[in-house]
Amino acid sequence: MKDKRNLLGRMSSLSIERYRIVYLAMVLLILMGVYFYQILPRESKPEVVFPKIKVNTTFTGASPADVESLVTNKLEAVLSGIDDIEFLTSSSLAGRSEIQLDFYPEVNIDDKINEVNQAVLSVRDSGGTVSQGFT
Repeated sequence: MKDKRNLLGRMSSLSIERYRIVYLAMVLLILMGVYFYQILPRESKPEVVFPKIKVNTTFTGASPADVESLVTNKLEAVLSGIDDIEFLTSSSLAGRSEIQLDFYPEVNIDDKINEVNQAVLSVRDSGGTVSQGFT
């Protein structure tokens, strides 16, 4: 009688009949996995850079509401147009405003510092003293 099983059926029956070969193949795969995991290159303390730029603005004598409406909102509107920003957080306090821009790790921070400088300078005419801190 002719065997009419398909390829999958023949492989299944072969694996059941010769189970020792299947066990040997599993052990070899596990040993190879352990070996290659051991020789995998890794660093104990890799250097990961999270590029951030912080913009601090002083507006002496202004209330937090004035700082927010006159400075922070204008800066946020301009700074939010910069590409590759992951997070933009801000806070307005009495006489000062703080805006932090968090960029994606692959971004060239020097280019972004120039873009932020241009954006801050475009808003600078609105009043107050703008000083920037970069980290």
